[in-house]
Amino acid sequence: MSSSPSTPGKYNIKELVLQSRSGAAIDVTRFVANLVIYESIFEKTMSGRIGLVESLNLKRHFGLNGDEHVRINFETEGFDGKGVNVVLQSYKNSKTSTLNDTTSMYSIFLDSPIIYTNKKNRVVEAFDENGAKIIDIIFNRYLDAGDANLKLWLGAPVFNKIKFISPYWRPLEVIDWVSKRCMNAPPTSAPSYLFFQTADGFFFTNIADLITKEPVATYTQYQ
Repeated sequence: MSSSPSTPGKYNIKELVLQSRSGAAIDVTRFVANLVIYESIFEKTMSGRIGLVESLNLKRHFGLNGDEHVRINFETEGFDGKGVNVVLQSYKNSKTSTLNDTTSMYSIFLDSPIIYTNKKNRVVEAFDENGAKIIDIIFNRYLDAGDANLKLWLGAPVFNKIKFISPYWRPLEVIDWVSKRCMNAPPTSAPSYLFFQTADGFFFTNIADLITKEPVATYTQYQ
């Protein structure tokens, strides 16, 4: 793909690299048939899917087994020509469809890497802190935020403290529980805080703060 995208949903893939746990890496950009990256303020993590059409039998020779790190650099409208960098983790490969004697097609399904650290860890700890401080502690202590690709941005200040003991919950369960109890400053004091991931990192802020931000881009969708 060489031309710039002109409509929503169009993109140019600059680089798409699969890296195995052993450290072996391969650039599969030329094999990509389709790419879907999904992010939402109502989802804690990003997800995605890659469709590959290739004749190298990567599943066998590269050893694709559904636990590779996937580094994606692409461009799309709304980012002023700057590439978007995303690092995700594969968790499943679809069945392979044979197109001819040499060419096969399949999909690789993607999640955020913190899904896997979240599954491994449990939180048994007492808290009596500002809600945003608790979120920051959980993220940095239990979700491997030392990774350069994992950054947490705290937005609108939280007004209240929260006192509780986490009963052997996973980190994202604690974050969800705390988020629902964080309050805006008076007079509204509404519980409208969200924890979510975008290509720029992880964010914890409230809806009131989000709607005051300057738009990055505006799209008009026609059926």
